[in-house]
Amino acid sequence: MTFASERSASEGAAGSQGGGQRRADAEAVVAASGLPDELGALVLGVVRGCRLWKGERAEVARELCAHFRDGLESGVAAAELAGAFGDPAVAAKLISATRRKLRPRWWRALRAMVRSAAVCLLVCICVYAVLALRFYVGSPNVARNIIEEMNAAALAAPRDQRAWPLYLEAKRRFGVLPEFMLEPEFAAPTSPDDRYWDRMAAWLDANTEALAAVRLAASKPVMGYRYSDTIDPELVRVNRQTMPGAGSVGIEPESENPMLLGVLLPHLGELRRLTWYLQSDIALAARRGDGGRYVADVRAVLGMAGHLLDERFLISNLVGIAIADVAFRSVTETAATAGLLDDAELRELAHAVGGFAGGRIRLDVSGELLNVDDMLQRFFSDDGRGGGHYVGGPELDRMYDDWGVARPRGEALLKAYRPIQSVMIASRREIREQAERFIAAAAVDDALPPWRHDERSSDDAYRALEATGIYSVMPIVEYLRGRSAESPVIEAAAARDLVETRRAAALTALAAEAYRRDHGAWPASLSHLVPAYLPRVPLDPFDGAPLRYIGPGADGTPPRLYSVGVDQVDEGGAPPEDASRPMDVYNFEFFKMDAKAEVAAGGSAAGGASPRVPRGDWVLWPL
Repeated sequence: MTFASERSASEGAAGSQGGGQRRADAEAVVAASGLPDELGALVLGVVRGCRLWKGERAEVARELCAHFRDGLESGVAAAELAGAFGDPAVAAKLISATRRKLRPRWWRALRAMVRSAAVCLLVCICVYAVLALRFYVGSPNVARNIIEEMNAAALAAPRDQRAWPLYLEAKRRFGVLPEFMLEPEFAAPTSPDDRYWDRMAAWLDANTEALAAVRLAASKPVMGYRYSDTIDPELVRVNRQTMPGAGSVGIEPESENPMLLGVLLPHLGELRRLTWYLQSDIALAARRGDGGRYVADVRAVLGMAGHLLDERFLISNLVGIAIADVAFRSVTETAATAGLLDDAELRELAHAVGGFAGGRIRLDVSGELLNVDDMLQRFFSDDGRGGGHYVGGPELDRMYDDWGVARPRGEALLKAYRPIQSVMIASRREIREQAERFIAAAAVDDALPPWRHDERSSDDAYRALEATGIYSVMPIVEYLRGRSAESPVIEAAAARDLVETRRAAALTALAAEAYRRDHGAWPASLSHLVPAYLPRVPLDPFDGAPLRYIGPGADGTPPRLYSVGVDQVDEGGAPPEDASRPMDVYNFEFFKMDAKAEVAAGGSAAGGASPRVPRGDWVLWPL
């Protein structure tokens, strides 16, 4: 076949095949060149081996045809020209490289970018393969059963010294709660003006044995609750007897070594409910002038609070603080009721309030270190020397099903990301060391009085612990822990400082009442109470000065004990004009933030306080 006839056949196929059109262009050039078949085939072979654009291939064909025509015209035979040309494939590569260098600059830049991207992709694939191998080859080593260790300490006391069995017995004796106590708006009544007062008083009178069981339980030295990832079987049995509809709840088998984060603490809710009953009973005893019952109830509330403060879970400590607050508020409100307490009962109550928790509630956040240790042993490898890296683990996937939490969107992508995450998270040793620094900083902070809150450093130490990535290894952990920007000890310290201020108010009220009994009048100054009635004058939590006190008025106005509040401006005991703002809670919720700088900038009496700083004093007594 001649090159002319080959071109005709190629053009016939061009309409149905794009690749044929490219061949027809180069072949047309060769056919029109009149070269011998041997040289024409050589040119087409070279052109077809070039990875070039359509126009560039035609141009190469023209140049090669011109080259061979020049040789033929100079008298060189076709076979000799073909033999001297060399390997067509090598020629095609050289021609392609040369032609590409002549292409536009934008194309060369784009080609370089594509090549770089391809190289980067290849490198990323190789790195990911190495990281995946590192991630999946490593495995956690769950060597400690931390819950078992905690239970061993909790259950070391003899059974007759444990409170939890007696709390369950009290719950059983109370029986099925009346319908009014199950209403959504029910709150423990403390005054005859409250909606449920009469029905609550009748119910309490009918359950004196159950109340006695609560008081006995609260007097025990240890809580004795056994931690587990399932509900205490005995509590399940009691609930079946006392809660309609609870019969369908079965006793579940507990895990052999469950995560510390998955421990259930139903006893917290049970003690809160028992506290509500005692809170109403305290008010009822004060109303009836039953001092013995009153003191026994207050001591029982403090006993329950003490049980929870002894636990190593911060949430237990917070509930214990809230329960202690009930006792201190109740004493402040009612202890000075005429005819309620004789002198011996007044002294007993003062000693119980003042001696609670050793005189000052202390926060031990070392339980957070246990939680970190448990996460490290379950989700990090272990080199036996305290080191290791994040490797995930089977429990990571089981938690969503076991804990009833919705799986995150894009879970497959999260799983694919874990090998990369393992190098972004600090090592096992680094996380453990940072957790220890946080615990140490929290211990230092715990000793600081509230007016020096700006010196606390545990918040920074906690953020550094979060920055290690320990809590980001599992989205479910962040969900359960919340996304507070503050360390748990900062929030707990705010609650503790508030309750300690209320304790100081209760002790001052008791001391003032004792002084009045001895002298026939209220003290003109708090200094008159020291040292016979108080070891020292309580200090204001907001400026460290003695709490402010206004003696009784000539017209019979009772004395007033107050704090200057978060604005640190003494306004003579005048409460805020906006009665809807609870000064006690709001003060500490605000003060735990760095309000000192804001107060200093605009909170003086002359300059006017910032709109965010609540104005007015916090009246502590009388409530």
